Amino acid sequence: MARVSQLAQEFDIKPSRIVFEITERETVSNLSLLEKFVLDVKLQGFSFAIDDFGSGYSSFQYIKRFPVDYIKIEGEFIRNMLQDEVYMAFVKSIVTLAKELKIKTIAEFVEDAEILAAVSALASIMRRATISVALRQRCRSPAALRQPAGNAAGTIRFPEEAC
Repeated sequence: MARVSQLAQEFDIKPSRIVFEITERETVSNLSLLEKFVLDVKLQGFSFAIDDFGSGYSSFQYIKRFPVDYIKIEGEFIRNMLQDEVYMAFVKSIVTLAKELKIKTIAEFVEDAEILAAVSALASIMRRATISVALRQRCRSPAALRQPAGNAAGTIRFPEEAC
């Protein structure tokens, strides 16, 4: 951790702009060691995210145990939510959970305007839920997906450097 802090300082990068992720699919053999790492990360001002949320069996354990800043919803759920009501229910429940716990949500695999519109609608329905969009590399630009207008009820954001 000391090296990361040193590099952030050396290159004048605010710790709040760096997010460490744990992939929910990965098996963690030593949760106590991970917990210490996450607390160290947070104390230094860095953020922490759970990637692929919902893909494994320990999602809720991680949220309960670690001070999570972001949940990145499993891309398969986002990609298929318009064709499968079960995936849509998963996405809605994750967004609701995150909102209640004041955790930001990131939707991965937003690959077309239709999915973007659905994610935007969820942000509005969930009132004050913030859903950031992780655009796929094959997209040309955020404008190519025609970002929907934001509103006071919900927020949808593109990361600063999309694609």
